[in-house]
Amino acid sequence: MKNFIKNNTTLTVFLVCILISSFIWLSMSLSRVYSKDYIFPVIFENIPVNKKIKKETIFLKTKISASGWDLMTRKIKNRKIIIDLKKYPNENALNFSNTKSLVSENFNDLNIIETSPSFFTISFEELQTKKVSIKINFESDLPNNFFLSEDPKSIPDSIEVSSNKSILENLLFIETELISIKKEDTILKKINLIIPENVNSESKTITGVFKIEEYTELEFTVTINIENKPENVDLVFYPQEIKVKCLIPFSEFKKNMASDFYISVDFNNIEVSKDNTAFISIKESPKKAKNIQLEKDKIEFIIYSN
Repeated sequence: MKNFIKNNTTLTVFLVCILISSFIWLSMSLSRVYSKDYIFPVIFENIPVNKKIKKETIFLKTKISASGWDLMTRKIKNRKIIIDLKKYPNENALNFSNTKSLVSENFNDLNIIETSPSFFTISFEELQTKKVSIKINFESDLPNNFFLSEDPKSIPDSIEVSSNKSILENLLFIETELISIKKEDTILKKINLIIPENVNSESKTITGVFKIEEYTELEFTVTINIENKPENVDLVFYPQEIKVKCLIPFSEFKKNMASDFYISVDFNNIEVSKDNTAFISIKESPKKAKNIQLEKDKIEFIIYSN
């Protein structure tokens, strides 16, 4: 039993010595300074809207000097060199003559030994520009009797975009991401724009304005008008007035809605038949009216020629 305890103690001491030795070796290794190569991509920001970089893929091979501890703990491998073109003159070409300094500015926590290439040039392609309108994509999540009383508005209502001629010719508008509007929404800020590929735009968002109101049903009578009736023709028709039902905002309830409707029958479209009927058309109606329903869709008539 004594021999077992003695042997077990000896093994424990031996393992502890190995651990201490390993820790000392690791600490010494991590304290040493190493040189290592990394490849960093160059990313350009705030490219002028009316320009495109001809060669955007640039990589800088960079040798850095750092302790083993820094190499292990710092996130170096996936770093990027960011160049903000707002800080440079708006010219057709830009020369970057000291890439070592450029890397040092981006990574001031690293000791840069050298970079390759030592310089590079970027040149720009001039693009055409034009203004296009904004199309708001939305879906309604509104309770019963609540509606958009006006078409959604975009602020601004158009933006300036740049691209090559063939793309701009077919680009009529810029769409927004799909959003869902609710009862409490009146102004929904910062709706993201979907900028097509190979199109530049300084604007990435717009403000969407939505006017949501509670509606109620209203019924009233409107006179039917006859259009394009020849002077030598007498026309008797029935009914001469028609009942109209629609939903309107509470804010419009006290207004004379009937005067905002223009309902007619076009004589040029009348075809004399066995039943002598003609279809009724709604030519004008209030912008805010919803779910407009006519009492009937035809009139009956009799034509007398003079």
